[in-house]
Amino acid sequence: MSAKYYIVVFLFYMLSSNGWGAIAIDDSFGGGLIGNKLEVLEDPSANLTLAEVVERDFSAVSFAAPVYGYSESAFWFKGLLINDSSEPKNLVLNIGTAWIDHITLYSRSGEQAWHSQTTGIYYPIAKRPIPESQPALALTLPATSQTDIYLRIASSDALILPIYLRTEAQFQSYLRFKEHLYGAFSGLMILAAVYGLIFFSFTLNKAYLAYAINVFVWFFMFFHLDGYATEIFWKDNLWLNKYLNVLVVCFAMFFGTQFAILILETQQRSRLVYRISIGWMVMVAITGFTCTLAPYAPLMEFTAALGLAFPVVILINGIVAVKAGSMVGKFFLVSWGSPAISIVLFNSSLLGLIPSNELTQFYLHIGVFGEVILLSLTLAYHLRTATKEASNAKVIMETTAIVHTSLMKEAIPQDQIELHFRHKPCEISGGDLYNCLIDPRGKFIYIVIADVSGHGIPASIIASAFLGALDSAIDQLRSSDLSLEDSCQSVTKTVNRVMSRYYQQTNHFASMAMVGIDSLSGSTCYINAGHRALIHKSHSKCQPLLGRGSVMGMFEDSQWQSRTLQLQAGDMLLLFTDGLLENQIGDKAFLKERDLFRAIKNAHTVESLLNEVWDQHRLDKLPMEDDMTLIAVEVVKPFDRQLTQIG
Repeated sequence: MSAKYYIVVFLFYMLSSNGWGAIAIDDSFGGGLIGNKLEVLEDPSANLTLAEVVERDFSAVSFAAPVYGYSESAFWFKGLLINDSSEPKNLVLNIGTAWIDHITLYSRSGEQAWHSQTTGIYYPIAKRPIPESQPALALTLPATSQTDIYLRIASSDALILPIYLRTEAQFQSYLRFKEHLYGAFSGLMILAAVYGLIFFSFTLNKAYLAYAINVFVWFFMFFHLDGYATEIFWKDNLWLNKYLNVLVVCFAMFFGTQFAILILETQQRSRLVYRISIGWMVMVAITGFTCTLAPYAPLMEFTAALGLAFPVVILINGIVAVKAGSMVGKFFLVSWGSPAISIVLFNSSLLGLIPSNELTQFYLHIGVFGEVILLSLTLAYHLRTATKEASNAKVIMETTAIVHTSLMKEAIPQDQIELHFRHKPCEISGGDLYNCLIDPRGKFIYIVIADVSGHGIPASIIASAFLGALDSAIDQLRSSDLSLEDSCQSVTKTVNRVMSRYYQQTNHFASMAMVGIDSLSGSTCYINAGHRALIHKSHSKCQPLLGRGSVMGMFEDSQWQSRTLQLQAGDMLLLFTDGLLENQIGDKAFLKERDLFRAIKNAHTVESLLNEVWDQHRLDKLPMEDDMTLIAVEVVKPFDRQLTQIG
């Protein structure tokens, strides 16, 4: 509506006058727009009576569909209808816009008294002279007569006035055509919205949901502005009839912009354009939801001004996508050509530049529907591309997961210590890692658990690099004679130097807990680098093993505190990543820390411990937002003999 008004006003001054003349109603009368056959008088006070108006001078209307924008004036139109037929003529005069407030028709044949009738949005449909969504008034012309008509129109909405005059039969034919066309339009728009919802249900891609909402909001905007909502739902609610105009237009612009941002991936392509678009959406939302706080006419004018900026915002988003090489962006820009053409055709018909008929007022509907169809093809292309990319990404993720998993060792050749692992990434691959290694001197066992920041392929790649650095650091101990504590510190610092280089390039870091065990004596050293506390069970007593130190990779010269303890037969250690306690169903966590303490306290073996913590809570079956890893360690025999080195 807003674009239509401003284009019409701009072109008005470029048109030549068609002149005023009497309207002959004979058997060949085909009906149509009669604006350029009338004369007009503006009443700025909106208080003139018919008797006063009859004495005033009128001026010719310059085009077929008068447009006066937002005005507090009342506009009077006068015309002369001549029926040369020997039969009376039953006519219908109707306005092609449903939002006009007050329309009064005065008619008189010969010296008869003036007859008046009133319609408009302020009048319930059931009480209108002709109960239709568009304002319509009946006229009967006696045989071989001349009938003077005066039409008074006043409204707080835009005065866009396609004034039609038809015979009664033509009007009924027009109504049937309109209902059939609108029924087809409504059905296809609803199907397009369902189409988007089906795509969304299979992919959970928000762009498809935004498309469905966008289509539905556009449909509802037309449904309301064309008067059908008034006719069906709120027949006597004047507030909804008026202020909902602002709300539906703002909704259409808001969700149209949201769809453009999502389908064109503006946030990833241009932060500046994304922020401009979000700021624009906020302005539109504020305008829509403050519709009850401001006078209606200025608010609607401001909404119309926003409507001029709407295609500009959409165009900028599309151009950014096209410049980035997006085929979806090209489809999108072509789709927006359809409503642009429809606006030109619609206004050209209003201005008399192209023939006006029953189809004319549906150019905008047809244009938007064309846009919806083209956008649905855009979505289909987007889905095909996304499916192909997802397939390629899945292959990459599976390959990454295989490499990542192959670097993690789940058993050690040690009959005194039994280890069991559980690991579940939230995607195909993830950032959690674990390892159990024996140093090349055959003296110490190293049990490591770590959690790389992030998820998916990037975290998995960094985790694989972490495991490679860990293997290399332990292998470097081959020629050294370091103690257990110094060996753990050396390995931690070596891995940290590698991780710090990755952190500088990717901002990925890792938390880590390391347990070093002397295979001869059972002396144990542990280091905690920003990780969850370990849980130690000895003689049915459980306690957390705390430690101080920053996460791995963030600072190259970090220092870590080493703690020691003596493991004995029957002792257990439980190491885990934070996903074990942070994953939730709704607002409820899968597990709480007290559940872990209770499980390890009651466990007799590491197998029963894992069964209590992992299997009984069905952690393999639950939805996840973070990777989960759990390591259970048990000393099954006293440390009374030297470790037999394998390999």
